[in-house]
Amino acid sequence: MTLTFLEVNGYVVDLSEDERVRLMFDVADGLDVRQVADRLRPLMRPFAE
Repeated sequence: MTLTFLEVNGYVVDLSEDERVRLMFDVADGLDVRQVADRLRPLMRPFAE
């Protein structure tokens, strides 16, 4: 859901399918919002039209 929100708001997150799955499992294991943001922030870039 977070990745969709970012994409709707003009950002792309450079994550492989494996990295997306790992992130999902880490969230399920208790990764909090700040930790998710810290992990995604360096991988975000504005969507180029």
